[in-house]
Amino acid sequence: MELLEEIKTEENNTILNKISIKEIKFLLFPLIAMFMFYQYNMSANNLFMIIGILFLTFPVLFFKSDIAFYILLFAISNERMLRHLNGGQSFIATMIVLLAIKLLLENHLKINKKILIYGLLIAIIMVIKNRVFNLLEIDTDLIRFILNSFIISSIIIIYKDKLYELALKSIYIYSLGVFFSSIVSLYHKVSTNNSLMSIFSGRFASLRNDPNYYTVSVSLAISLLLIYYLISRKGSFKILILLSVLVIFGSLSLSRGFIIANIPNIVLLSIVFNKSRMNKKINFIISMGTMLILVNYGSMLNRIINSFTNRFTLQNIDSGRLVLWSTYLDILTDSPQNLLFGLGQFDAELFISKYGLENLAHNLILGAIVSNGFLITTLMVMILLLIYRNFRKYSNIKKWRFYYNIPLFVIIAGYMFLDAINSNSFFYGFCLSLFAAYIMYTYDCKKMNSAN
Repeated sequence: MELLEEIKTEENNTILNKISIKEIKFLLFPLIAMFMFYQYNMSANNLFMIIGILFLTFPVLFFKSDIAFYILLFAISNERMLRHLNGGQSFIATMIVLLAIKLLLENHLKINKKILIYGLLIAIIMVIKNRVFNLLEIDTDLIRFILNSFIISSIIIIYKDKLYELALKSIYIYSLGVFFSSIVSLYHKVSTNNSLMSIFSGRFASLRNDPNYYTVSVSLAISLLLIYYLISRKGSFKILILLSVLVIFGSLSLSRGFIIANIPNIVLLSIVFNKSRMNKKINFIISMGTMLILVNYGSMLNRIINSFTNRFTLQNIDSGRLVLWSTYLDILTDSPQNLLFGLGQFDAELFISKYGLENLAHNLILGAIVSNGFLITTLMVMILLLIYRNFRKYSNIKKWRFYYNIPLFVIIAGYMFLDAINSNSFFYGFCLSLFAAYIMYTYDCKKMNSAN
């Protein structure tokens, strides 16, 4: 029974394995907010933007912090839609600031000392970069990263006694957010082009999002839903349908990153089917049935496959990244200042005139060093490791199996060819991968206990 300390009762676990509509009725707020922001994007009417902001921030002000956290996860998959048409920070940044203040008050003004120290060190280096090297004014991405670190560390402490519920609802609600943002984009493409086949005219992505970033969100949602399917009693056919739809959406993006990010998911799929309590024959029948449905839409499938094939030809597969990485490495190693403090946030006009570069570094680690420098990037990695260790501590995971890391591998593989370490989507994707690992751990504990 010691292995099952995290799961209070079998009855409670049964309820959590099947989240009801009543438990997530608060999602009405982000749904209305998303609809308002969609109207704002279509009409440029600021009234829609204001109403959308109100519906996003109202739950943070008046609901419990866990509800606000779920709403943040729901909206995070397409935060680019939730920004002013003239650009700038997403309005999710407002949610993050308000939620951080709310958690500070709930936690009686307590702050993780190490995160505070790392945050102060980052702030000091930012000031040095600004005053001495004049590389940037205020890096709002880094400030958000520090606030996000405080949010997740506080959430884990405050809700440590119901961490399983927090983890399960988080992965489910995030996946619903990815699905909803995909549906909104599908509706937009069809309504503006008057044809379902119009989605093949360009690479599919959620509204105002980049296809490569979008597909990492989809890949993570696939990983999380596979785990949700694993712990669902007798499996869930609805989850399999949702998984299939997300796979189609991701494929329509024609992103090579989608293939790379889902290689770990193929391993996870085999683990889930092997461990699933559902009869293996039924699993096989469902899988074959899903494949037959896809095959029946032959023209759609062939078009997707052909598009992917063209993008994986020798002349296209590199997309100039190797030359780009080599050039950035040469510039970084050209002087200690460049390496330690970075080149500053990417500005196309400045980088073209100064370095002859018109593109981002397109690499998770290299991009972080280019923007932030080696010192700040190291501190950011240390914060992520600290969050990982704290989560292990409060979740009381006795043995961390290798396959618990699969959702994390999905995140790293997907973002390895993108600049993302400062982004909300990468940070909360990292946190969701920890939640997913905890759910797999509790599932293994139950299986072990039942076997004994």
